[in-house]
Amino acid sequence: MSRTGLLFGLVALVVALAIAFFAYTNFFAGEATGPLVGPTPATERDWATTMDELATNQGIVVSFSDRDLPSWKLTDGHKLERFRISGTEQVLARLSSSIPLDQNDRLSGLRVKLPLEWVQTINGKTVEIGIIAKSSSSNGAADMSALYATLQTGNSGWQTLQLPGEFRALKFQFSIPEVPAGYTQEPVIVLRSDARGQDRGVELIGIYVRPVN
Repeated sequence: MSRTGLLFGLVALVVALAIAFFAYTNFFAGEATGPLVGPTPATERDWATTMDELATNQGIVVSFSDRDLPSWKLTDGHKLERFRISGTEQVLARLSSSIPLDQNDRLSGLRVKLPLEWVQTINGKTVEIGIIAKSSSSNGAADMSALYATLQTGNSGWQTLQLPGEFRALKFQFSIPEVPAGYTQEPVIVLRSDARGQDRGVELIGIYVRPVN
């Protein structure tokens, strides 16, 4: 083998080892998993700002940043990987599901709790739930499912959302049942990919919830 060929071989080995190192860190340890991603196109990078703008009217935003990470919980049969944008604090996530959707199982998937004090401000209102998502570039899912559960007085049922090839705000609405004495349970939003449970992925930037009436 020539020196040039040997050099290229060594470079390829170093790159492969670097990717392997970044690909298997622990999601729940608060570290981003997956290889570091280079600068994203402006349309993707701006979504974090857009989520904040969409939630300005008494809304709330939850991303996959280190700050928001403790809010998320993952159940068995689902996998979440996080990808940090190189040189920034922005984190993308990839969710895949290996079990089929069960319409009666309201809590299987990736769950995020909403603050109880904030929930009192939307008591009895209709809210818009927006998920900034797209089909994964590799082995992508055609759809994802989402659900809002009050854990006290009902839920939205599973909503099937078709996944585009570029990031979009996928939305549905839910009328929060009014509880005159106020809510005592923290509600959750549950996400899952691929209703057929074939491990196909959805890429996520975050979610927002805002009242619309």
